[in-house]
Amino acid sequence: MRLWSALAPITLLPVVMAGFLVGEIICNRTQQPFGAIVPSSPDTCPKVLTYHNDAGQNMSYGTLMEAQLCGVDVGVNTVSNFWIASNGAIGSCESAESNDSCITKDGENCTWSVLNFCDTIHICPIG
Repeated sequence: MRLWSALAPITLLPVVMAGFLVGEIICNRTQQPFGAIVPSSPDTCPKVLTYHNDAGQNMSYGTLMEAQLCGVDVGVNTVSNFWIASNGAIGSCESAESNDSCITKDGENCTWSVLNFCDTIHICPIG
């Protein structure tokens, strides 16, 4: 019974893999695509717009992209499919193809295209 009591707290800890998305968003009126790196979560398209407007991130999707996620600087190489962070963490990315649509506050239609998914448990807290 003592062994079970000692192991019970360990076995109850969830193992959750988070990640972040790399892609680009384009809106109907501007037709100017911009790249973004954002934590992976449901309803990412509106979050990309918020991130773009709040952070002023206007990068192009390309081979080397950098952004700050949860206070950590992250660099992504979209050709070699890896990422490295300022906290020393590194990881891999996979090519992905998915699109999501959303509407800006002023009614403009936008399309968020996910081009890479990067696995990590070392940058943003879960939840």
